[in-house]
Amino acid sequence: EALLVLHEAYTELDMTELADDALRVLEYNEPDHPYFTGDYGKKSIWDRLWPWGDDD
Repeated sequence: EALLVLHEAYTELDMTELADDALRVLEYNEPDHPYFTGDYGKKSIWDRLWPWGDDD
């Protein structure tokens, strides 16, 4: 998640090279991350913080 925060921050600061680097590092380390598979952001923050709930 920290790399996604960096990506968003660098994008807002128009530092596109650093934003791209953050995504590249994330993809290298976690190629199946929900951000790349299209599942990112589908769960609410509460669902992510409470992993023992129902899987919808």
